[in-house]
Amino acid sequence: MTRRDHQDPNVERYSVPARPDTSLLDDDSTLVTMFMAERTILPSPYYFTEVQVVVREEMRKTLTEWMFEVCMEERCDRDVFPLAVSFVDRFLSIEAVHIDQLQCLGTACMMLASKVVEPQQIPSCRLLQYTDFSVDIGDLLSWEMLVLKSLDWKTNSVTAHNFLSHYLYRLKLPSTVESCLQPQLEVLVAMFVMEFQFAILPQSVIAACSLCVAFARLVSDAIAIPAMARQLQIITGINFDLVLHYSVRMVEFVEGVGKKVFEAQQHGTVITSGCDDATTDVTWSENYFAHRLFNPDNYYHQVAVGNESKSNF
Repeated sequence: MTRRDHQDPNVERYSVPARPDTSLLDDDSTLVTMFMAERTILPSPYYFTEVQVVVREEMRKTLTEWMFEVCMEERCDRDVFPLAVSFVDRFLSIEAVHIDQLQCLGTACMMLASKVVEPQQIPSCRLLQYTDFSVDIGDLLSWEMLVLKSLDWKTNSVTAHNFLSHYLYRLKLPSTVESCLQPQLEVLVAMFVMEFQFAILPQSVIAACSLCVAFARLVSDAIAIPAMARQLQIITGINFDLVLHYSVRMVEFVEGVGKKVFEAQQHGTVITSGCDDATTDVTWSENYFAHRLFNPDNYYHQVAVGNESKSNF
C-alpha cells in the first residue's frame, strides 16, 4: 500500500481544481491531437461476443452503476468515472474475465483513474471497504498491474470532459448559459458512458452529443440539436450526421429514464425528495440522474436562461 493508504480512511480528500489553460484552448493543434489520440483508446464494440465468454452487457451495467456510486460517494473529479469505465471497456476488449472478477477489475480501474486525474488518489483501503472486503489488497494490486500491462500503460487518455472544455470555449456562450449547461453535462456524460451502446463511441462524439442534448433541454426546442451539431461541425470539423444520429438516440434514452423514475414515483416506490433510494425497478443511478435532470426546483431559472440562449445562439 502507498503511504496515503496508511492514513485514516475517513479523512477527506481535498484538491483545488486547475484553471483552464487558454493557451491550450486557443491552439487548434491541441484539439487535433486529441482527436487523433482518442482513436487509439476505442474499445471493441463486439467484445461481448468475440472476447467475453460469461460476462454480458447487463453485468457491465451493474458494475458501472456501482463504480459511479463509489465515485459520487468519494466526490471524485468528474473525469475519474468516465476514465475508469474507459479502462474497464478497453480491458474487456482484450481479456476474458469471470463474473467474480468484475468487481476487482472495476476497483482497480477506479484506483488507476484516481491516480491519473486527482492529486490525492482514493485510498485503496477505502476502495476495499466499498467491496465489503470481497477484494483484498493483494488482489487489487495484482489487478492494477494486469490492467496496466493490458492497456500497454496508456492511461493518460482523453475523456468527453476534455473535449467539452474545447467545445464550450469555442462556442463562446453567455456565462449564464454555460453555468446552466455544466451540471447537466456532468450528469449526461456519466449516463452515456454507463450505457454500452454509447460508451463505445469516440469521446469527442460523446461530448458533442451530450452538449447537443443539454442545450436542447435548456431551450426546450428539438431544433436546437441539429443547430448545435452544425455549429460544432463548423468549429471543430466533427461529423455532423454521426452527432445528430446519436444525439437523437440519447434524448430518447434520457427521456426514458425520466419516465421510468416518474412512473415509479407515481406508484410510491421512490421518494421524490432525494436520490438515495432504489427499488427493484429503479436503480440508484437512474434515480440520481432523474433527480439531477428533471428537478423542478431549477425549472424557472432554466427557462429564463433558455430564452436567453435562443436569442444569442
